[in-house]
Amino acid sequence: MSETREIRLQTIYEDHEPYEYTNVIFSGVIAYHFQQDSFGTIIFDIEETDVAQLYAENRERFESGRNYGWPGGWNKSEETILDYLVSSGIKGFALSSSCGMDGWVMAQTMSKIAVSAPS
Repeated sequence: MSETREIRLQTIYEDHEPYEYTNVIFSGVIAYHFQQDSFGTIIFDIEETDVAQLYAENRERFESGRNYGWPGGWNKSEETILDYLVSSGIKGFALSSSCGMDGWVMAQTMSKIAVSAPS
């Protein structure tokens, strides 16, 4: 994540040859949380989820981050958060894994791009 407000995950599917390489790109990221990264994560799925529900499930994280400016100045109250999410076209994305990291991302878009090999 940087000024571009992007998160990029490079994935590989090794169950058959040739291997499939896919870059998953989240753009317009406003908040995210990943946990239990084992540096050998096996991603099961990344699916779009209701962003208001994602916020509700993580309400305490947003409340505790408020005093530290996380994730942004729009985190002032539940009302301002929900207004910001809607007005900015933010979507929720849930990452689940068979092994290792799971978590979520709030972003404007997610794209999956097939590549010939990791860059």
